[in-house]
Amino acid sequence: MSDSVSPTQGNESLAPSGVKKTPDHSVPRPTLFSQFRGPFVYNETDEERKKREEEERKKKEDEEKRSNFDKVREKAEREEAARKQAEEERDALRKEKQEREEAERKAAEEKLEEEKQFQTLAEQREAEAKEKAEEAEREKARADAAEDKLKKIEELQEEELAKLLEEIPEEKRPPLDETDSVEKRLKQVRYVQSLLDSGPKPPVGGGGGNGGDDETTDDDRKKELLEAQKKRPLTDEENWELIGLSDE
Repeated sequence: MSDSVSPTQGNESLAPSGVKKTPDHSVPRPTLFSQFRGPFVYNETDEERKKREEEERKKKEDEEKRSNFDKVREKAEREEAARKQAEEERDALRKEKQEREEAERKAAEEKLEEEKQFQTLAEQREAEAKEKAEEAEREKARADAAEDKLKKIEELQEEELAKLLEEIPEEKRPPLDETDSVEKRLKQVRYVQSLLDSGPKPPVGGGGGNGGDDETTDDDRKKELLEAQKKRPLTDEENWELIGLSDE
C-alpha cells in the first residue's frame, strides 16, 4: 500500500501529509487473525487460500490421528499392563495352589506311610504274640506230657519200692528219708537188695584148704571204704555198701 490512499474517517494520521511514515520497530505489530481462517493474509489468492486450508485440514487430521493413535496406544498399554498384572496374579495363584496341593499330597503320603508302618508293626506284633502263644501252648503240652510221664514213672517206682521193702527183712531195711525223691529211696533199697542177693558170706575162721584168703574179704572191703571216706565223699552205693558191711 502507498500513503496516497486516503485514510478512513476517524483514522487520520497525526503526521503532516508531507512527512513520510517510518515503521516503528520498537513496538511489535500484532498478527491479525481471522475468526475462521487463521492469520490474516493480505492479498491471498484463491489458490493460496485453498492450499493453506488444505494444509490446515491435513494438519488438523494429523493431530486428530496422532491424538487417536496416542489414545489407542495408551489404551493398549493400559490393557497390556492389566493383562500382565492379571497373568502375574494368575501365575501366583497357580503356584500357591500347586504348592498347597503338593504339601497336602506329601502330608497325605506321609500319613499313609505312617499308617502302613503302624499297620505293619501291629501285624508283626500280632504275629509275634500269636507265635509266642502257640509256643507257650506247645511248651505247656510238652510240660504236661512230661509231668504225666514223671507221675507214671514215680507210681511205678513207688510200687517197686514197696515190693522190694516187703522182700527185705525189717532189720536189713535201710533208713529211708521220706523227704527224698522216690528215685533216691528206690536206689538205696535196690543196693541193699543187691547185697542180700549176693548170697551168704562164709563163716569167719572157716576151715578148709582155702588158706584163709576169704576170711578177710569183707574186712578188706570195709577198710578200703573207710580209707576212701577219709579222702573223698562216698557215693550212695558205697555208703550203703559200708552200712551193709557194718551190720554183718
